[in-house]
Amino acid sequence: MTAAPFAQTYVRRTPNPALLALIAMMFVGAAGVAVWGAVTDNFLGIASVHLTLLAMAALAMLFRHRPLAKHAPVEVRVDRERLTVGDTVVSREAITRAWIVPPSARGESYVRIERRVWPAVELLIDHHDEGQRLLEALGHDVGSRSLQVTALSRAMASPWRILALLGSVVAGLTLSVFMASLGVPLPILPLLVLVAMWAVPSRVHVGADGVLIRWLGTARFVPASQIAFTERYESGIGRNRIMGVRVHLTAGAPLLIPVGNGGASFDEAEALAARIDEVRERHRAGIDAHEAARLTRGDRTADDWLRALRAVGVGATESFRHHDLDREALWRVFESAASSPESRAAAAAALTARRDDRDAERVRVVAHAVVEPTLRTALEAAADHDDAALARGLDALTQRKN
Repeated sequence: MTAAPFAQTYVRRTPNPALLALIAMMFVGAAGVAVWGAVTDNFLGIASVHLTLLAMAALAMLFRHRPLAKHAPVEVRVDRERLTVGDTVVSREAITRAWIVPPSARGESYVRIERRVWPAVELLIDHHDEGQRLLEALGHDVGSRSLQVTALSRAMASPWRILALLGSVVAGLTLSVFMASLGVPLPILPLLVLVAMWAVPSRVHVGADGVLIRWLGTARFVPASQIAFTERYESGIGRNRIMGVRVHLTAGAPLLIPVGNGGASFDEAEALAARIDEVRERHRAGIDAHEAARLTRGDRTADDWLRALRAVGVGATESFRHHDLDREALWRVFESAASSPESRAAAAAALTARRDDRDAERVRVVAHAVVEPTLRTALEAAADHDDAALARGLDALTQRKN
């Protein structure tokens, strides 16, 4: 949430009005062809459908790529409830995601603000900090909210996987035809599974603590501490080229994230790589390890540990004179992605001990930026003052470490 109203002038990219008018004429033409076919009893329905589909595809491309876009300065204001861009007013609840797209082939860097139903708002920026201030005002920066991206199937992550899947489908179809010629029915379910593996997209969540990828009921979490660097990659041939992000790890093979096909995927891959790099840099900034060490469990049970943490939270003051940790130190441990998951959960338990709604909301905001499931559950339990769920979360985090 925004502590104070935000106001700044940006340059907005909007679709070219002349191209919009041309596409509108295509829709009108399609309707005219349909009416003419109905009146004259000519078979023009197919032509009308084709023209309509062509106009819809052109409209989608215009709003996504924005060729020959119109640039106009606008006043951008953000308050607790809404984003105002010139004459456009957007409820903050309607914003699904916002991110910075680095300079691409067209040389422009911009903030892309996506919203429900309506097309995205794009605002040009001269440098990263200018876009970062807007994201922070919207509560969509790395430290406030995780970024969710729909990517291609994990089966498309590398050429070898694609070839293996294609080979399996071809072999399955060949075997089905052969068995059918012998009068032996072959279950179609295995082929449907292969098709599903090809078609079902993966969900990529980039949080302050790392990257989580979900696909077909599976999940893989890569902590920020294991990310070495990222780079954009391309694979495939011609129109079937896949744009993606290769995440190099400190140990093991790189993680490949196939983002999509086509020109729009180029910008998305660049933006996703930049966001993951920002997570890595935030982690490298680090915290005072001595502060985090004071919150360790030791040989206590989960319930005893939680009671001790609550006592620290209730008794902590703004001075180290009489207490192990002051509240500022607790907040530093909690809000730093460099802290271990168990340290962050322990700090959250101490910070919410007073059952102050403002502290709970601050913890809840940070929880929205976390993608590791066990840690996020523990933080949400702390914000909800659910001691039983919090004790289970603390125990799960320490058991997993051990």
